[in-house]
Amino acid sequence: EVFEPFHDHFPDLLGSDLLRHGIIDLFGDPVDEGIHVGEGHLALFRGFQHARADLLRVEEVARSRSDLLVADSTQGAAALSELVSIAQDVLEDPELFERMINEEGGTVESHHQFLSYWDYDTGMTEHVILAKIPVEHPYNVFAYLPMGGWNACPSNSALIAISRLWYERYGAIPAVISKDTVEYLVDEPVPESECKDLAIKQYAFCPSLIEESDGITISSHAEGLKTSNVWYFWWD
Repeated sequence: EVFEPFHDHFPDLLGSDLLRHGIIDLFGDPVDEGIHVGEGHLALFRGFQHARADLLRVEEVARSRSDLLVADSTQGAAALSELVSIAQDVLEDPELFERMINEEGGTVESHHQFLSYWDYDTGMTEHVILAKIPVEHPYNVFAYLPMGGWNACPSNSALIAISRLWYERYGAIPAVISKDTVEYLVDEPVPESECKDLAIKQYAFCPSLIEESDGITISSHAEGLKTSNVWYFWWD
């Protein structure tokens, strides 16, 4: 026997024990292929559960985004100093850190185009989403695309603060963001007198920049900054 849908009569979409274990399993629903006793309405009911859960997640995301946007984002220098301290602690040897800073030579890479969306196996780009994010300042993009806070990747609040510092000092705009990469676009390369200091801080910001590279040192990264219009960061 086929019953008319009854879900509209139950305001609690998360469901009671009666709905989960009682009459809902007796419903027959002709909506799917044929008549499935219990399955159709149960699937519909679960759909409402998922919709409610999705709505709660959307609200949670909105709150998190609002918190990031109103947080103090003027502490980029302090955030970088903390990352430098963390990098030193991870190495567990202050002398090793000093040797890394002073090591000469290494592979020099100068970047003038984005790399994150390029598939080197196919010689084509990956799928790309072009998004216009409703922010007044470009560094706040991480409130809408919060990719940070895992492994060595800085937290989203730190990404915003550091990006603000780099935007105000160098005009650096976070232009490409993926699940594990960020690329900044700068109109002009970094002044030569600031490259070494920035290279040290960018290593602390993204250790993989040096540790996972093919022969790049802090010194050679500094050389690359002298002529680069794109800063590429990748976290493992």
